Amino acid sequence: MNHTRLVSALVATTLGFAFAADAVAGITFNQVAGDTFVAGPTSSTLTIPTINWVIGTTAPTNVVRGLKNGEAIARTYTSTENPVNTLWINPTPQSGTLVASGTTNVSVSFVAALMPTTPGIYNVKYTYTAAAATEPKIAILEFNINAILPLPKLSVAGPLNVETQYTVGDPLPSGQSWTVVNSGVSGTSLNWAVTEDPEVSWFSLTPTSGTQPTGGGINSVGSFDLAGLTAGTYSTTLKFRNTDAPNDATQSFDFPVTLIVANPKFIPGQRLIGSIPTPEKLRTIDVDVLAGLKMTFRIKTTVGNL
Repeated sequence: MNHTRLVSALVATTLGFAFAADAVAGITFNQVAGDTFVAGPTSSTLTIPTINWVIGTTAPTNVVRGLKNGEAIARTYTSTENPVNTLWINPTPQSGTLVASGTTNVSVSFVAALMPTTPGIYNVKYTYTAAAATEPKIAILEFNINAILPLPKLSVAGPLNVETQYTVGDPLPSGQSWTVVNSGVSGTSLNWAVTEDPEVSWFSLTPTSGTQPTGGGINSVGSFDLAGLTAGTYSTTLKFRNTDAPNDATQSFDFPVTLIVANPKFIPGQRLIGSIPTPEKLRTIDVDVLAGLKMTFRIKTTVGNL
């Protein structure tokens, strides 16, 4: 009887921490879709898919995996962190006891206020070690967190709808101005551009593109060039875009611009000097007002002077 107990104790000591037939360590983490699992003679590593996190946003959601004891005896485990004192990521629990063939959930949480502020990939590993009289068995939980700078944020301030009336011969109408601002988080750089739809010759902006750091703004000034325009209504739409996110509706701004061109009107009290044959009661005459522009008058007279 005593001999039998001794043999059993030796078997437990020899096989208690050995890998199971499917090459799973004495303790290991359960694998879910996307995880990468690598088993070695005395340890296994479970790598979580890379977590892409935008700097300054809310923390990533918790990651939960089951820590399993594949042995028929209870095992006490402890964990270590590498690099140590990574305060923005925390596993719970960090130590404990697994009953024979038992499982406990390990929940890894993130602290947004303490997370990296510099872009890059941060590798953090938690090594869980089951105590053993001979050779310990190890299960490693590995994280790669890709910290990404947020996109810059385009904002545009200016007249929402420009409608300008112009009479041929008058001074050119005054220009309009729109202020381009990067309202994103500090450290971002905004690449922006503005186009006309359709492109027109009578209105132009300067500048039409640029790179804007966070805060402040640059004025994009529009001016009119009305040479050769005849009477009528002309229109275009100014389209401001973040060129790094051209399809982002929150960073797209459209401003209609309408120009109404009118011929000059006869000014009451204006005196026209000329002559017509007499006597005629009604006559239509053309008068040159501006180069290339005539005005037509119907005149009733009983004498020969106009």
